[in-house]
Amino acid sequence: MSTMTYNGIQQPFVTVLEKKRPYWTPLKRNIRMSRSGRPRLISTEKELLVQPVTLLIEGNSKSDLLNKAEEVASWLVTKEAKRLTFSDQPNRHYLAVIDGEVDVNEIVSFSRITVQFICLEKLGEEHTLSLTSTSKKFVIAGQESTPWKSYTKFATPQSSFTLESSVGKVLLEYKFIAGDVLEIDYEKRDVKLNGKDLSISVLLETVWFELPVGEISLKSSVPTELTYDERYY
Repeated sequence: MSTMTYNGIQQPFVTVLEKKRPYWTPLKRNIRMSRSGRPRLISTEKELLVQPVTLLIEGNSKSDLLNKAEEVASWLVTKEAKRLTFSDQPNRHYLAVIDGEVDVNEIVSFSRITVQFICLEKLGEEHTLSLTSTSKKFVIAGQESTPWKSYTKFATPQSSFTLESSVGKVLLEYKFIAGDVLEIDYEKRDVKLNGKDLSISVLLETVWFELPVGEISLKSSVPTELTYDERYY
């Protein structure tokens, strides 16, 4: 038995009894026959990873159990996918949301329920890279390329900002002043200055890029912190 944390919360009255944890995300191979009559692999698509999890909810009485069942519903039913972590593998996380019906077996002051988690991503550790104007090599961990976020605080006025890698670049043209805070979210293509949208400053020459697994060169015109999560199959 183990415990689980979902959306940053671990319920003390909930125990994980059983889970069917696939070793990797299911893959769908698209194969076509070539003119010579031989099969060719055209592309590979990741399908959704589904994890059935059986939970034990313990109460002090029937009414207490029903109250705790409502707490579990408030905890697990979310509008967006949240981070899911199991105590027996604390260095791996799933971006997950529950789906479908709940199978309930209720006995006096405790109940056994099975829920289905739809896992959109499997994540590892978070890393923060410190970038400067001098190109530096970093090794991106994990099994799949990953999105990133950056944080930059300007110490002096600047008329532009660049964040470059060996596979792409982000170019901004704007009159930054000392104290300005620039935040970029690659996945959402969000560019914010002091919390306000600044996407209009993104130049056409920008080539958005994910961080590929392995070695990559990175630099920025102003000292910048870039963070990413390891991604796994």
